[in-house]
Amino acid sequence: MYGFLIGFSSIFSLLFAEKMISKKINKDVFWESSLFLLLTSVIGARLYHVLDYWDYYSNNYAQIFNLRQGGLGIFGAIFLGFSFIFIYSKIKNINFFILSDIYLFWAFFVQVFGRFGNWFNKELYGLPTNNSFFKIYIPLRYRYPKFKSYDYFHPLFFYEIFFDLLAFFIFLFLYKKLKIPIGFGIYSSLYLIFYGIIRLILEPFRIKFDTFEFNEINLTVYISYSFILVGLLLLINRYLKINLNKNEFR
Repeated sequence: MYGFLIGFSSIFSLLFAEKMISKKINKDVFWESSLFLLLTSVIGARLYHVLDYWDYYSNNYAQIFNLRQGGLGIFGAIFLGFSFIFIYSKIKNINFFILSDIYLFWAFFVQVFGRFGNWFNKELYGLPTNNSFFKIYIPLRYRYPKFKSYDYFHPLFFYEIFFDLLAFFIFLFLYKKLKIPIGFGIYSSLYLIFYGIIRLILEPFRIKFDTFEFNEINLTVYISYSFILVGLLLLINRYLKINLNKNEFR
């Protein structure tokens, strides 16, 4: 179900994305970049997951390629996917921010469907809780071994759905009401800031596995802070660029 929802939402969002930037880049260039972005994102997501859980995969090499058991990390998808987009934009001699803005504009939309997929699959739920409202029952067969004795858990996927939807609606407001165009890096910088904050908010509710840590702090935390910092620096940079070229900001 997770794969189906990600695939469906990706195609749906790309159809709308194409219309939003049809006057900025060639249609064939857009779809070619989209195809390669999807491929490199999946590879990057898998690589990140494998590296994050290297203690396990270093003793189970055959499982590295077993995608049916799940295991994708969105940070890896962003890193490798947009490294490709940067190189691709240089080769095609087009504005990198046109592609990065449009893909990240719709990224939160796709992530919402991905988290619904997690809900259907009963995976990536949060820590056990007895909270009378914010809890979800997880059947015994889906519980992680060390939590077999618990019935209710934080519905972590619903928490992220809420924040991802909020971020997506903010993007829609900026685009529709404030008329902030695609291609100036505003949406790229805001995505990094928003998603970094979302991950930091949700981190205390996550179940800790044998993932990579430094000074007893999960790698996710460091990357989230890095996203926020890079996003803020990029936002300042783009704001200054826009002020210097106000006639181009339409």
